[in-house]
Amino acid sequence: MSHKSYTLKGAQSVIHSYQTTLRILATSDLHMHLRGFNYTANTPNRHAGLARISTVIANARADLHTGLSLLFDNGDALQGTALADTLRDQPFDHPMANAFNALEYDAIGLGNHDFDFGLDFFSRVAAQYAAPVVCSNLHNTTHLRDTGLDMILPWAMLHREIPCIDARLRPLSIGVLSVLPTKTLQWNHGKFPQTTEITPMIEAAKTGSAHLKSLGADIVVLLAHSGIGVMQGGDDTENSALQMGAIEDIDAIIAGHSHGVFPDPNPEAPAQDGVDHAAGTLLGTPAVMPGAAGSHLAQIDLHLDYTPQGWRIAEQTSEAIPALNVPENVTVRKLSRTVHGKTLARMATSVGMINAPVHSCFSLLKTSPEMELLADAMTQSIERAAKGTEYQNLPIVCAVAAGTSGGRAGPSNYLAIPAGPIQYRHILQLCPFEDQVWAVDMSGADICDWLERSAAIFTTLDPNNPDQDIIRSGAPRFNFDAILGLSYTIDPTQPAKYQLNGDVINAAAARVKNVAYKGAPIDKDARFLVASTSYRIAGGGRFPNLTVDQSTLRSGSTVQDALLDFVKSPSTPKPNGHWQIKTTHPTSAVFETTPDAVAYLPEIQEFSPENLGITDRGFLRLRLHF
Repeated sequence: MSHKSYTLKGAQSVIHSYQTTLRILATSDLHMHLRGFNYTANTPNRHAGLARISTVIANARADLHTGLSLLFDNGDALQGTALADTLRDQPFDHPMANAFNALEYDAIGLGNHDFDFGLDFFSRVAAQYAAPVVCSNLHNTTHLRDTGLDMILPWAMLHREIPCIDARLRPLSIGVLSVLPTKTLQWNHGKFPQTTEITPMIEAAKTGSAHLKSLGADIVVLLAHSGIGVMQGGDDTENSALQMGAIEDIDAIIAGHSHGVFPDPNPEAPAQDGVDHAAGTLLGTPAVMPGAAGSHLAQIDLHLDYTPQGWRIAEQTSEAIPALNVPENVTVRKLSRTVHGKTLARMATSVGMINAPVHSCFSLLKTSPEMELLADAMTQSIERAAKGTEYQNLPIVCAVAAGTSGGRAGPSNYLAIPAGPIQYRHILQLCPFEDQVWAVDMSGADICDWLERSAAIFTTLDPNNPDQDIIRSGAPRFNFDAILGLSYTIDPTQPAKYQLNGDVINAAAARVKNVAYKGAPIDKDARFLVASTSYRIAGGGRFPNLTVDQSTLRSGSTVQDALLDFVKSPSTPKPNGHWQIKTTHPTSAVFETTPDAVAYLPEIQEFSPENLGITDRGFLRLRLHF
């Protein structure tokens, strides 16, 4: 793959007669955070929300003295908070569409979660957007008008006039592409017509950008609902923004999907070939990933020269501008005022009882109460679905992800629910997504491989190098599954079998030890029914032996439905086996969690925790002894 250098595209050999700046602004992965409020925790959020980002947008527009600014969204705007759930079944003027229109977005790209509520919902919202809705790799071979996808364009060409330093306006054509992961069809299984196809992102970006340049686009912007990824890998992975940086006809990339921030202002950000945090480029192409939930605004400045041969990029700057403590835009807040009130009332509704407190402070270290509760609810749902089927006599275990355990979402991404009445907001804390409860028929050997994939989240600890961080930098917590119903240990001093992206890096490695079912070593040839979510079993996270075609039993209910059913009667999580971190050689490591974990430290006394204080990001650091 070649690295692009814009100073070699002809600009340096031209006498610079006219200059101007194209400022590209973008949001991504807003996930229906219209205002800075956490509905499940019932607390304000001072570093998120479109209302807050709107102020950053206004400042960025005002700061541009000569030139033109364009505003885009990079997908996953319509799902993710309780506010979205309140709106899904009601006739409405969608407040996110109204906000995009009020802020004068120039084009809207799509992400996989924009289809979570079905095509009818999506088409109703898309019809309200004033800006063109673009997705360049989603295709349907039937008549689009019969599918609800007729609002989507394969690309958009924006014809604008841009002010130059000589006070003249000159025409500038900007081509816009948008791509989303091919696995969107798996993750939203059953919500698209069978004739729907998603072209691999790199292929669509390459073909589409060349086409736009042939039509006269001076600049091509790619809205890539894709994480950065690595230089090698298949072109249908969900994280391919780095590889798309090598496409010659693409001039700027807005990345997303993985909720990261690029360029990372941290001078100690891990180095990666082709990823230049200082320059803000991916393989030489200007790029920004603006976090999630409105935490940052993407800004790319393309400084342009007008020459006899047309426009040329002379210089560029890229940055992700944080929204922390920025005042909220009053207009955007007003657009969501009514649905905000309805959502608060719905969140406070009592839905059942739990007899024991539930929290997620240590869900990456050992069996945790919130994972036990989820496993009990999901197992009950699968037990009912299995009755009268060929699977009714198979032993059932349940894989539960540690989604609410910090990570990029910060120290507020934990839950703590006291024993007693449980509110609807607690259900959404336990499971914010409307994934269904599915189960797959697996061997004991396949289950052990599932656990090895989960164990990729841990750093390979060197016993002679104490106080390493036990969790790998950037590791997504939602790709760590505990399988309840089994007992086992995980030894992070052993090498990992899997990379964070699911690739096998050491086929002989084994971190997972002493796997047992009902006290006896697991039979590698025995068959089990493994309950999990539709997201995981359909291939989410690239776990081994899991594809949508292998799902064997579907309960017909969502995880949220299963939880609501389970808590109708007072219940205490049942013993579901036990797992924990256990090393072969004594060592220490550092673990970050919520500051609220101080109240629960007696639960991890076997690790002799030492309080190391609070980090700049607000996490509690603990030294643990293994």
